[in-house]
Amino acid sequence: MDKSKPRKITITALISILIVVQLTYIIFPVPELWPFSPYAMYSKIHKNFNSSTGIEIIGVTSDGSEVNLDISRHFTPFNRNNLRVGIINILKKRETVSEKEKRLNLLFEFLLDQYMKNKNANYHKGADLVSLNLYVLTWDWSNVNPRNTEPERKLIYKY
Repeated sequence: MDKSKPRKITITALISILIVVQLTYIIFPVPELWPFSPYAMYSKIHKNFNSSTGIEIIGVTSDGSEVNLDISRHFTPFNRNNLRVGIINILKKRETVSEKEKRLNLLFEFLLDQYMKNKNANYHKGADLVSLNLYVLTWDWSNVNPRNTEPERKLIYKY
């Protein structure tokens, strides 16, 4: 028997195992684990330390009252960071306003549907919602102690 034949079989087996492991990870993804998750902790340089912005999704009931929503609980399996990054990417994308609205309509239709599915599956006991609002929050502490500042809320999208 040729000595190189077992070596070729071993190398082929190792490569095959590596491919199967990679395909398995693609088909059945594992939850994100901290040091390997795409968390943008210190990836940007912030030049203006006097203000900060964020986004907030608020639910609207049939009587028009607004309800605060916890993304992790109400929109399971979405996680807060990925949803926030996705919405910001839609808002910053260079496209027409109607294209952005189409993307946001699609996303918020799915989010409202997911909210109701999670409510029906008893993941949360939230109110029945008829729509969702997207706000941009801006904290400005240039003339105020940061602990005493309240965010300015600006409605940028209604679904």
